[in-house]
Amino acid sequence: MKIIIDITSVNGLNDYFVKQLRRKKLKYFVSVVPHSEAKDWEYLDLNLIYFKFEAVEFLDLASYSANNPLVY
Repeated sequence: MKIIIDITSVNGLNDYFVKQLRRKKLKYFVSVVPHSEAKDWEYLDLNLIYFKFEAVEFLDLASYSANNPLVY
């Protein structure tokens, strides 16, 4: 499942990021992906939760992030 981050969904985002979304009219898809899909993150822990960020207008541009579900 993909969710969209754009100017209509800024709750909880930092001010700098919100300003960039507004100024550049950016939209991103965000989804949870398996560890194997997180390119160049293979060395990290399998127990992390991996996220994929894709520019809506350019789906071939993607970035990844990982969060530890045990850290709050």
